[in-house]
Amino acid sequence: MEESCGNRIQRYVFPYIDSNMYILAENKEALVIDPHISAEADRYLRENQVEKVTILLTHEHFDHISGIPWFRKHYDTKVICQQEALNPRTQKHFGRPLVVSLILSDRGEHEKIKELEAEYPSKHPITAEQTYQEAMDLAWQGHFLHMEHLPGHSPASSLIMLDRRHVFTGDSLIPDAEPTLRWPWSEEGLYWEKVVPRLLQIPEECIIYPGHRNITEMRNLKYENNMFVTGDIDKRIEI
Repeated sequence: MEESCGNRIQRYVFPYIDSNMYILAENKEALVIDPHISAEADRYLRENQVEKVTILLTHEHFDHISGIPWFRKHYDTKVICQQEALNPRTQKHFGRPLVVSLILSDRGEHEKIKELEAEYPSKHPITAEQTYQEAMDLAWQGHFLHMEHLPGHSPASSLIMLDRRHVFTGDSLIPDAEPTLRWPWSEEGLYWEKVVPRLLQIPEECIIYPGHRNITEMRNLKYENNMFVTGDIDKRIEI
């Protein structure tokens, strides 16, 4: 089951700053991790006759939550997230495309800013049907899900494990990227003290689904110079 499940997990890339959305469809239901608007994903869901969607969030930054209103409009949708994602104070900052626009501005990609603001013209506050504080286990379509709070990159950052093998790390682990701890409400101390030791405990046979960049296996990653590296990419990035 695990192997076929991995083959059926679809990845869709947010075109503005290359954030990953993952979808698994089974029995007219879909599991969606870190949603954004995607015509390609919509086609996949309709081809699989999906009616109900369960959304899980690795964290609360705009590029990982922006699709929630769209999914609620088009599908019977339930959102599950760590409770800090609903904090009104942080949502005022992260629930809008401004941060993504600033990243694009730094890169000189001004046309993309216009496209982003046209597609996402308003704030996108998170609403959720279910939240957890430290951890939560969930059964979905015969699969086992484990969600675990790992604040550092953001207050609501979490690790999501599917069938104890497929690990969705959000921005806490991005291959060949320095951890980003510069955003408002990032906590560098917590990241080094709690998050890194937990990430290093992930078994080598697990498949890593990061918030950015490509899917890999834990066995392919080495932890050196305060980042998880594959050794085959010279250019380091910061998200």
